[in-house]
This record gives sequence, C-alpha cells and structure tokens, in this order.
Amino acid sequence: MLRSLVGSEMCIRDRYAISAGSVFKVTFYNYPGPVMMGLTSLSVLVFGFWIFVIERNGNPQFENIGDCIWFVWVTLSTVGYGDMSPTSITGKITVIFIVLTSLFIMTIFSGIVTNLLTPTREQKYVQQYLAMKKADHSHRVAAKKLIWVAYQTFKDRTSNAVSYTHLTLPTKRIV
Repeated sequence: MLRSLVGSEMCIRDRYAISAGSVFKVTFYNYPGPVMMGLTSLSVLVFGFWIFVIERNGNPQFENIGDCIWFVWVTLSTVGYGDMSPTSITGKITVIFIVLTSLFIMTIFSGIVTNLLTPTREQKYVQQYLAMKKADHSHRVAAKKLIWVAYQTFKDRTSNAVSYTHLTLPTKRIV
C-alpha cells in the first residue's frame, strides 16, 4: 500500500508529502479492525516486556513474561483483578501509562463501533437515491404495461370494428 501511495502519479504531479502519519491514517481508515487489533497486541507485548524487565527481580508475581503479559492484558481490558500489582515506583508509573493507553484504546474502539453503526450523510443520500431510482423504475414498468394494454385494446377494437368511413355525419346549420 505504501508503494502505491508513494509511486502514484497524483502524488508526484500534485507534490503531496507522504509521511508515516498519512500512511497510518489511510491504513486506519481502510482497515480499522486489524489496525486496532495490531495496536492492542503491540501495546500488550511492549508493556508486558517492560513490566517484566522492571519487576522481575523484586516482585515474585512477575517472574515470567507470560504472567506480565497477562497482567497487562487484564489491565488494558479494564478488568483489573487485583491479584498482581507492581511494587516498585517505576512499575507503578508504568501501570499508570498502561491505564492511560487503555483509555486511549477503548475510546478509539468505541468511536469505531459508533461510526460503523451511524450512517453518514453520504450513505443517507445514497439510500434516498436508490429508493427514488427503484420507485422511478417501478413507475416506468407500470407505465409500459399501461401503454401496452391500451395499445392491445385499441388494436383489438380496430381489427374487429366495421368501417364507417363511407357514412357522412349530418352537419347543423345555424341560421
């Protein structure tokens, strides 16, 4: 995807700047679910390793990396069982960052879900246009059927009718 953004003619012609932020925005806009899962997984792994490095020597609850990743996952998901807690000042500060990251991730997640459930103005316009087009199509079909029935009726009447062209109609004279 980055290659297609960097090498596009529009980018070169209009002199757009391609930055990591713009690539992230385009990727996040197109694939919000996988990007959120990736950010959450990356946060869990980084913070889990960070807690493991900080707390492994002074706290017996954080002796292996799996326990540290579990602690970060529980903290990020806002469950917070309370069965594990850091004892060092650095570990406690790290947990504050984990909680702040959790707020950030949950806020973005709830925004994505709200955005997916709320139709945009463009989606409403498209729905109205499609409904109007469907109604217009059904009106055309009904008009076509009506014209066809009228034509068949006229054709039947003219083929079975007696020709009265030799008769003349009386005219009234006004005196």
